[in-house]
Amino acid sequence: MINYIAYNAEGRITIAGNFHPDVLATVTEQLESDGLTIITESAGGLSPINHWYDEAAGEGKEKTPLSLSINKPVIIADNSDVATVSGLPIPCTVHHDNTQYLVTDGSFEFTADQPGAYLFQIDEPMYLREEFTIDAT
Repeated sequence: MINYIAYNAEGRITIAGNFHPDVLATVTEQLESDGLTIITESAGGLSPINHWYDEAAGEGKEKTPLSLSINKPVIIADNSDVATVSGLPIPCTVHHDNTQYLVTDGSFEFTADQPGAYLFQIDEPMYLREEFTIDAT
């Protein structure tokens, strides 16, 4: 069996596994047609959850944990009370439902006009995936 990873242009490992050598050409062709690069040498032990692929260095690297700080995890749902999340990678994208917020300065501000628990995710290739919730009352 051959260990492999497939990664995209950002270095995000999307698939890790193994296959029989007889299907190497077929697997490589399929993954490359999906816009992925396949690595078979030294691919063992790399996972999409904990690693990313640094193409310039030619190696897989461990994802870095985020050090997020939320100044107010609970806000008033009045569209003026603000929760600020800092310690974000620059740049990064914060996801909430089907909305994406581009962060270019390392912090994200959130207000709400409706009560509820608002779940956000940060999923950048070089960092461990992080979720946080801001409650609006």
